[in-house]
Amino acid sequence: MRNALVPTLLVIASLPLAAADWIRIEPQIGLTKLSGDVTFTDSGVGGTKATMSDLGLGSRETTPGIEIALDPPLLPIGFNFGASRFSTSGSGVLSQNFSFGGTTYTTGTTISSDVTLQDVYGELNFHPPFTRWDLAGISAGLAVHAMQAKMSVAAPSFATQDVDKTAYFPAVTLRAYVSPIDALQIEGAVQYSSLTVGKSKVSYLNAQLQAGYFPIHYLGLFAGYRQVSLDLTVDHSSSNLDASVNLSGPYFGAEARF
Repeated sequence: MRNALVPTLLVIASLPLAAADWIRIEPQIGLTKLSGDVTFTDSGVGGTKATMSDLGLGSRETTPGIEIALDPPLLPIGFNFGASRFSTSGSGVLSQNFSFGGTTYTTGTTISSDVTLQDVYGELNFHPPFTRWDLAGISAGLAVHAMQAKMSVAAPSFATQDVDKTAYFPAVTLRAYVSPIDALQIEGAVQYSSLTVGKSKVSYLNAQLQAGYFPIHYLGLFAGYRQVSLDLTVDHSSSNLDASVNLSGPYFGAEARF
């Protein structure tokens, strides 16, 4: 019995110290800018493509978010969960007629617009043996997103138009990190999806890179940059939302790991 335990104890003792961090919690704030264009057709009335700058929506906004990572000990799998909420509003004077959701706003009209994009995801990733060490590591996996897009357009003497669509889609993921010393960790992540179901489709790319400093092992600060590209078409029997947008900017946060 004693001889049988020796190999097991040696394997456990050789596991990287990073595996002791079972939980990572990262609340964060982003400084995010929205760009791109949108078209919304409703009740058979064709929509007009408009850019975010046409609608007065080019400001950089504070974007709250959180990421949580769970890495069960002695298993080659991990779980990541995340959520973020981007919201912006603005106004602009139309240089041409703009049709949105069944209402046509005429040239010279001052319109007010609001956009909210909320994303929640869960991810299962796999890190095979010998792909995670104290110095570096890599993993690949699959995530499932619930992306909600809300937009409102209003103007004096015109009907207010609102759209609220939610898309669910999978994404393949790749994560990697380098930690030359315990106090410093650099990590990157990419999520990608391209999916068509009937007349609805989504193309999604999220790429981020961050560096963290840990004055003590269990608490630290980090900063990074994130680029999200989203092409989304949600087609229902009486309405169609077609958006091609980019969300980009730096983000900052704190990390607790146990």
